Amino acid sequence: MTRLSRVKPTVNAIKRLVLILFFAALGWTARTAEGSFIAGTPLTTGLLPTAAVSGDFNNDGLLDLAVANYNGNTMTVFLGTGGGAFQPGVSYNTASGPTALAAGHFNSDGLLDLAVANYNAFSVSVFMGVGDGTFQARMDFSTSRFPTGLAVNDYNRDNYQDLAVASSGDGLVSIHRGNNNGTFQARVDFGAGTTPIGLVSGNFNADANPDLAVANFNSNTVSVLIGNGNGTFQAKTDYAVGSQPRAILAADFNNDAIMDLVSANYGVNTVSVLRGVGNGTFTSRVDYSTGSGPYYLAAADFNRDGNQDLAVSAYTGNSISLLLGTGTGLLQPRTDYLVGTQPRGLATGDFNLDLQTDLAVANSGDDTAGILLNNFQAVIPTLVITGKVALIGGPGAVTDVMITLSGDANSVVFPNLLGEYSFTVPSGGSYLVTPTLADYSFAPASRSYTHITTGQSLQDYNGNHSSLSSYQVQGTVTKALDSSGFKGVEVALKFWTGTDTTIVDVTITDTFGNYTLNGFGALGGISYQVVPRAAGWAFTPAGTNLILVDADRTGVDFTAAEATYQISGRVAVGTSASGLLDVRVNLAGRTLSGTLFNLNAYTDGAGNYQFNNIPAGDYNLTPQRTGWIFDPETRPLSIRENPFVNQDFGAYLLITLTYGPVGVPNPVDIGEEVECAVTAILTASDVPPGTLLNYTWRATSGYFDDSGTAISHLQNPIWIADLGLPPGFVDTGLVQYDLIPIQVTVSCLNGIPVTSNFIEKVDLSSTVSVQSADDNCFIATAAFGSPLAREVNALRRFRDTFLLRHGWGRAFVRFYYRHSPPLARFIRPRPFWCAVVRSGLRPVIWLVGHLV
Repeated sequence: MTRLSRVKPTVNAIKRLVLILFFAALGWTARTAEGSFIAGTPLTTGLLPTAAVSGDFNNDGLLDLAVANYNGNTMTVFLGTGGGAFQPGVSYNTASGPTALAAGHFNSDGLLDLAVANYNAFSVSVFMGVGDGTFQARMDFSTSRFPTGLAVNDYNRDNYQDLAVASSGDGLVSIHRGNNNGTFQARVDFGAGTTPIGLVSGNFNADANPDLAVANFNSNTVSVLIGNGNGTFQAKTDYAVGSQPRAILAADFNNDAIMDLVSANYGVNTVSVLRGVGNGTFTSRVDYSTGSGPYYLAAADFNRDGNQDLAVSAYTGNSISLLLGTGTGLLQPRTDYLVGTQPRGLATGDFNLDLQTDLAVANSGDDTAGILLNNFQAVIPTLVITGKVALIGGPGAVTDVMITLSGDANSVVFPNLLGEYSFTVPSGGSYLVTPTLADYSFAPASRSYTHITTGQSLQDYNGNHSSLSSYQVQGTVTKALDSSGFKGVEVALKFWTGTDTTIVDVTITDTFGNYTLNGFGALGGISYQVVPRAAGWAFTPAGTNLILVDADRTGVDFTAAEATYQISGRVAVGTSASGLLDVRVNLAGRTLSGTLFNLNAYTDGAGNYQFNNIPAGDYNLTPQRTGWIFDPETRPLSIRENPFVNQDFGAYLLITLTYGPVGVPNPVDIGEEVECAVTAILTASDVPPGTLLNYTWRATSGYFDDSGTAISHLQNPIWIADLGLPPGFVDTGLVQYDLIPIQVTVSCLNGIPVTSNFIEKVDLSSTVSVQSADDNCFIATAAFGSPLAREVNALRRFRDTFLLRHGWGRAFVRFYYRHSPPLARFIRPRPFWCAVVRSGLRPVIWLVGHLV
């Protein structure tokens, strides 16, 4: 093998030297770090390889590689040999301009298939895997214009894999539902940004429905589309990223089990990281520098420290940028590794079976696929396998038992006097642990572990001396509902002698519910207990005791019924201690057996509710009561073993505002061309008589000229007026509630009344906020001369997004409302004082602009 910087032939080596000298002049050097990546022999591809994907295409346990060749109109498949090398490629014809590649299971044969997006042909080519590394002739289906990205997932949850396609020519993401035979249905389109290129699927809001994220090259955004679980998606939400994002990736960079997003920003040589919140939204971006022309992304734990790292192909830099993760969501500064010319697509996998993630890169400038073998010498996390050994019969001592560890680590230990043993092994490895001692047989004979990442305790063994007879216990587990055999139940055979409940053997029931356990008996017999277990199920009997076992036992049967659990919680009024009576709480979903389930419970006077005898399953818990909205709107529950308590909700009044330019005591100027008189009528169910309800509102719409043509749009909300007390409410001093600002839309159209509704939370647990009738005369408005001034809008944003979210901030706002109007009226007609106030406010505006 050669070092990475020597992969290229002489001409490219000269180019690389020029690049090194150029970047050295800028204070940056591309380098190959010792213990990072070593370059394998490059693979010859078709013309202009653009995308790559890895997978085991011939089911030999070794990773293979497929590459899409844009100018060659082909796909090349390389079968891996396991040592980081590959067999010569075999090419398959695609349609014109293959630019994206994805692997999936598009039928039920368990063999990997491939899909290729054809940029120039407006199509996708599907290649069905044969299982020996070859593929059937392609099947094409049409897409929208210029497809650039593919994402495979089961978007309608019918257990068939579907395809999502990003089409840069039409600004669309299209879903093609799979028919499970390699064909796909006609597309269903959803809007994205301008020129969507990169596409990724993931679960961004923990609802088990696949979501989508797409990188929009010409709108400098990432669009997130939340899936509904039926193949449709909610309208996109856009997040600003760097210039010209062309690739996107989803991974968990801060180890919170929530997917984050990363975009490769081709125009500014950065990546933007958007951290997932867990409800389908993301935080503002954090940018990191990359090599020149970031083109494609790959994430893996390259240095095996337990944290996700990021690899970026730099198209014009002829390099791979590696940004190591810290596990906090932050990435370390990049290290760049020179590769072939104009690298594009990336694929990851363990190509040489050394338990480290390697890279494959499509070098479009020299028609090769580079193989980068991981050589990181990082500290590998470890875990412990521990257990006990017990011997029955014979003269043997537990300290004589030799316990052998084999697999990805090899070791031999002997138990202590208590029979205890342990192995410390690298995390992520696969192992086999086997106890041996002359004249003893052990149950189980060995234990195997596959790619384990957590410690393994209670890994016990029981040795049976050859003088003891060995027996079997057999039986069947059936479902009570239909008496069918229950597959997949764990059945354990334990000692049942006093407090000794050591597990002798464990097995899993077969398709018909049958099981066989291997135990052993002795003169006079040994007592055992047989115990079945499956999450979400209860068994009759819960366990069977076998007394004085001295022969094979059959007919040790069990009946399984879905276990039932309790769900309880409380509905409180806002964040107060008061409960809300008569809320209907709906529990709907499916039991583990697939039965549809729908049940209602109602809250008592304290706001408490309870469901009893609920079968294990997946449900949504939703409170409902006319005139109220709830936070959260629903709670997803996955019930398996434990009761679910404290499933609480906050209840808020539902407020309806109707408004229009008629019959209004307080005229409001909402534009230079039209003066529109506006009123608002508050209606809310369950408001106690005599309640004082003070509230404010704001407008976000544009305004219209006399012909009804919109002539402006307010980019930020502006405060319009205080509408005072709603008709029919009087101040008796009984209760006072603080209503957060209610956002409404106001417009005038040739004098025609405009009526609409708007829903907002009203927290009944807060204190009253009073606003005077001329609160639209703020100091900043007076100083800058217009309520639409940019500086005024900046202060409003600070108030709405920061101050009003904190108790001390709301107190400050109330103080300001009480004392600012006289000062505003004083400075408004006095230019000198307006200038003084403007000078004082500008540093404040600069500061709050950075806070929000």
